[in-house]
Amino acid sequence: MKVAIAVFFSIFIFSGIALPCDAFRDIKYWAGANLHIASYNYKSQDAINLGFVKGSKKLKDLEISFQEAFTKYIKGNRPVYDLLDDYLDRVNKIVANSNDEDDGNDKRIRAHAQATSEFTAEYGHGAGSFYCTIRIKGDKFPVLYEILIGTGEEERSFRWLESYTYTSDLGYASPDKIFDELKLVITAKLKEIAEQPWWCNK
Repeated sequence: MKVAIAVFFSIFIFSGIALPCDAFRDIKYWAGANLHIASYNYKSQDAINLGFVKGSKKLKDLEISFQEAFTKYIKGNRPVYDLLDDYLDRVNKIVANSNDEDDGNDKRIRAHAQATSEFTAEYGHGAGSFYCTIRIKGDKFPVLYEILIGTGEEERSFRWLESYTYTSDLGYASPDKIFDELKLVITAKLKEIAEQPWWCNK
């Protein structure tokens, strides 16, 4: 499982609904469980200014905390194959090697469809994925953050922009406390999901 640091503009598409219990039971393995940290404003470097830099100890420790909470509350008895980064690499290669003259979104949509088909053929149906996205605004008090936690199944499992949102929240902390605050809120939110009556972690 890897942390993605995104300081570029991202559009998050969430449905705001939970997976039905029956659909969740169809998940046979996790394609991945990823933590994403981004600056809320794509023109800023708030996340980086607060030390959330790729390879930093702060980021690695936050990822460990996320992994522990995912394993304890969400994973269940399903294996985790950690395919999401490989999936994106394959999509990019398909786009780069495509002879399709269309250079718009349609080419990338077709690349996603091809990559999903290839991964399904290799690993089978029943893929699921889990995402925790945190967007940070400001690097001085109050540091604001937005947390969104969701999942996808089957063709949505490899595309976190199309994941379902289970829960979301807003909060703030001082620059020197934002790391501890995020560790606590990640664990609390995953525990909150696991305690919901519609969550089928069996």
